[in-house]
Amino acid sequence: MQSDNQEVTKIEILNLLIASTMLDESFLLSERRIRELFSLKKSKDYSDLNYFEIISLLYYIGDNVNYNRLRENIEKGIKRKIRECDSPFKYSEITMLLFDTITCPFISEATKDNILLASNYTLQAELADSKNRIKEQKIWFVNWSRNEIDLERTLKRKE
Repeated sequence: MQSDNQEVTKIEILNLLIASTMLDESFLLSERRIRELFSLKKSKDYSDLNYFEIISLLYYIGDNVNYNRLRENIEKGIKRKIRECDSPFKYSEITMLLFDTITCPFISEATKDNILLASNYTLQAELADSKNRIKEQKIWFVNWSRNEIDLERTLKRKE
């Protein structure tokens, strides 16, 4: 039963993180507090995050320079998660993560290239074209635009 409570708590934390992006920057959590909330003590812990945690954290930290180290560790975790998966497109979580990471404006181009190659989605010679085709879609599973967030609808959907 405790794990159910922990999952509910995590969902509520994710909801609060997303909702708080609408608030003033003075309400942002410290990097240390975020690491505590998600039990991110070692570099391996970042690859243990699930799709929803990764996407919510990326959305929350955005391109804020105060979170550069956290973002770099999340990127390393994404690369590790995809690299360690034998058949990434067999698993919906990895597939969604790959496409949303490619369209994420806060992820480095080097990481995007790395995961496309590690997933065997494309070959080096076709890398730029493959990445551009994915980016043309703009929104796969997540709308990264903070200007278009419908907070009320998002919170009601989570109920």
